[in-house]
Amino acid sequence: PNHYYTYSGNYFFNLSKGNHRIVLMPFGNNKYPVLVRLLKKDFEKPSSNRKELVPMVFQTNRKVMINEKAISYYELANNRPLQIELKGPKRLRILSRLIFDEYMGISDKYHLRIKSGKKVMGTYLIYSERSSSSYILDMEDKVPGKWRTCEIDIPNGNQLITVEVVDKDKNVLTRFQEYQ
Repeated sequence: PNHYYTYSGNYFFNLSKGNHRIVLMPFGNNKYPVLVRLLKKDFEKPSSNRKELVPMVFQTNRKVMINEKAISYYELANNRPLQIELKGPKRLRILSRLIFDEYMGISDKYHLRIKSGKKVMGTYLIYSERSSSSYILDMEDKVPGKWRTCEIDIPNGNQLITVEVVDKDKNVLTRFQEYQ
């Protein structure tokens, strides 16, 4: 009684194959209850019906070099969200990489918020670590994080999807793929 809950946050932990033990522990003394639900989901193998999407308006298109191949990413900053137009039902896959500055450690986290119009479809907490094999062209003082993925089911009809990084001091590289 008299408790109200916030909207749920979605947190993805990418785990390698094998057995794992996960322990959830609270930070400090929480005087309010926290509800947790864990789901195991294997990412489906993408069908050949994949289409790369380009944001409607973007400031910077960055190239990440991976094994001698340049892959295009779009830079996402706190005050500059990216928008994608889709006609659902579809599945949107967002591939992202944190941009590590020199002062950052070997791993860090960032939050992505996905909205359809004004409705928040999900807020994702994503952990990443510095990539040891890839680099960003024309950004010698920055290091890309390892790529991370989240998937969103897009409802029927024309949708304007907004993707924003919640953290004020973090920049993220993103790619967008549409699946049937």
